[in-house]
Amino acid sequence: MQFQKLSERGDKLDKAIIILDKKSLTDNVNTLVYVSSTYKVLKAILVSRASDFFNKLRKACGDLPKIRNRILGVMGKCLESEEEKRINYLNRKLL
Repeated sequence: MQFQKLSERGDKLDKAIIILDKKSLTDNVNTLVYVSSTYKVLKAILVSRASDFFNKLRKACGDLPKIRNRILGVMGKCLESEEEKRINYLNRKLL
């Protein structure tokens, strides 16, 4: 009689352990799914912010070749004026 009760208790304990293992396994899988989906959302947010930044930059810059030509023109004038200053300085020193 005692042996039968002990074996029934052992069987119930084994079933409970199996059920708990299955429950913890499903919880772990659900946690991994939530983490991976959160990671994907965070990456999508970064990508959308970057694309929005470049779209705003394109709108602000307008026509890029015109802006590039303006910048190069200003830089060229600045370089020419620096060269003229240098030549004038050398001419003064030589005189």
